[in-house]
This record gives sequence, structure tokens and C-alpha cells, in this order.
Amino acid sequence: MKTTTDSRLYKLVASLGGLSRSHNEKRKCSRCGLGLEDPASFERGQGPVCAKKDTHLFAKTIPANFPMATMNAMSVNVELLAETVRPVWRSVIELLTFKSSRALAAANLDTLVFHASGEDCRLIVKVIDWMLSFETRGDQKNLLIQTVKNLGYPGLAGVLAGQSSTGEAVLAFDDVKGVLTLKGSSNKAGFLAMRKIPGIVVPRYRSQGVYEAPASQHEKFIAAVMEFWPCFSGEVEAITAKANAWCAAHPVKVAAQAKAAQVDNRPKAKVVTQANSIVVSFAWDKSFTPRVVEDIKTINWKERSYNPNDRTWKVNLAHKDKVLGILKAHYAVEEVSGDSTTATPAAASYKPYRGSYGRSGRNCNNRAY
Repeated sequence: MKTTTDSRLYKLVASLGGLSRSHNEKRKCSRCGLGLEDPASFERGQGPVCAKKDTHLFAKTIPANFPMATMNAMSVNVELLAETVRPVWRSVIELLTFKSSRALAAANLDTLVFHASGEDCRLIVKVIDWMLSFETRGDQKNLLIQTVKNLGYPGLAGVLAGQSSTGEAVLAFDDVKGVLTLKGSSNKAGFLAMRKIPGIVVPRYRSQGVYEAPASQHEKFIAAVMEFWPCFSGEVEAITAKANAWCAAHPVKVAAQAKAAQVDNRPKAKVVTQANSIVVSFAWDKSFTPRVVEDIKTINWKERSYNPNDRTWKVNLAHKDKVLGILKAHYAVEEVSGDSTTATPAAASYKPYRGSYGRSGRNCNNRAY
């Protein structure tokens, strides 16, 4: 039996079509960003191709976290939204607050942690999905997407953020090896997220191969799959049950997996600490090294320099913590004290063009760095 609040939400969703037809704003698909052209697409907020993904995007949910969802939603500045969606968003805030209060009343107040099924929030999420087809400022868009994620739809949130793949993928569990596997389309954000899981094996190239993770890491692995490959096939509950059963039946193998997971198989980086500076070298990986280089370049050019001969960076010692933070997000970092400046070998496929910085430090002719 629907509550008064739920009935109001159904009426709100039903009214979106009228709002779409009564205004002439420029509209884009909330998921792929292409322009919307026909009335049906205006009412949905998505083009016909993206709309076909609804079955996958709305089928797999996680428990909704109302405190975080409400916090994100309340941070949205309604005056910065498109004029058409402002009254809609005010109604959504009221309904979300009511659901949050109802969840709190039913929660264990000692732990102050409460969740509800993502299915309870499907209509609210559909409204936000529709809202994002209107022109929305970046910071407000991020808050709306985080609201969707915390309402139990990480996959849809990833698609709305442009980070998740809507291509086909297959999630499975190998009972013999005790590993979870994923075979899916190329996804840079997913690739980088997967690399952070202990003991994981990632394909050499993002567009090829299979991801494998030990059974003991099934929670992190499945969470990454749900967010970055939301259109995957495979039953999460069944796979989780198999992984838990395998771990219980093979404690020795689980211990071996845990020991292997402690070995950092990521590309290597080296930081040599000298008297007043650090010398940094790292292997080249086209999927993330350009970003690492750009982050290092945010340091004042007077306090850093690049040596193209041995491919090392020399940075003022005051920035050591910042450089370590940049590197550790992607590399297994070796810290050394002394005057040795032996560089970590670059990947075999990396053949830099010899060049040098101009006097300003901003005009580097080296194609890689």
C-alpha cells in the first residue's frame, strides 16, 4: 500500500512530461550528452539508445544511505538549477527528507547507521536522471550524481558522471582457482579503480583481457564492477555466496591469497631523498602517467626540474609529501636516502623524444613528459 508521500512522488514523475513540453530549453541526454530531438526523449531525459539500458541500470542496487544522500541533496543550490526543474527539486527534497526521517525512526539509534533498499528510491533517482538532461553547472551536477549513488544506484551514477561503461560485461566466479573474473569493455576509470584492489590481476591493456581478484576481495571487486560496468551479467548474491563458501572451505588457500596480495605489483617509482631535494623516477604507463606528470607540474616551476637524459624529476624537498601522494595513487613507491639517482627503467614501449625545458620551465619538448 502506497503512502501519501509515495503517491505524491508518482504524481511528480507523471508530471515531468508536461514540464518537458512546456519549455524550450536546450536539452541533452543525461547519460551520453548528445542533444535530444524528439518529444519522447524530452520526457525521459535520455535518447532512445541510452533509455534501453534502464533495465540494467535500475536492476542492480545497493542499500541506500539516506544520511549521505540527504546531505548531498541539501547542498544543492536550487537557484543554480535550470528554472524548469526548481519546483521539481524542491518537491524531491521534501520527499527525500521524509523518507530519511522515516528510515531514522526505524533505525537502531545506538549505531546511528541506517539503510534501506535502493528500490525504495527508484522514482527519486528517475527524477534526478531527468533533471540532468537540463543544463546544469558542474558542481551542482556532481552533488546530484552523488545523491543518486548514495540512494543505491552506483552504476547509474557512474554513467551520469561519464565514468562507467554501458557495454556488455560478464561477472563470474571460478571455483577451481578461487577467483572472481570480469570480462568487459574498456573503461579507464574502472581500470584505475580495479588496480587498487589487493591481489588483483588486471589486463595489460585496458581494452583486452580479464580482471581477476581473489575470493577474499569479492566485496571490493563486486563494488567496482557495479559502479564501472553496471550492465554486467551475473548474479551478485549467488557469486557472493560462492566466494564466501570457497573462503570457508579453503582457509590455507585464502591465507596464501592474502600473502600474495601484500606484494604490490603496480609499476615501480623511486624517490631518492638528498640534502635539499628529492630525485623522482617512474615507469611510463600511458593510462595514468600523463596525469601524474601534470600533477607534478602544479608545483612551482622554480622548485622543480626535469632531466631528459635519465628521465628524472628533481623537486625541492619541501614538496616531498605532495610528490609521494601523487605517486602512491598509481605506483609502488621505493624511498631511498642518499645520492643515488639511478632511474627506474621506463616501459619498453616508451621511446621519448629528447628535448628540454625552456627557461620558464613550461615549454617541454619531450613528448612523454
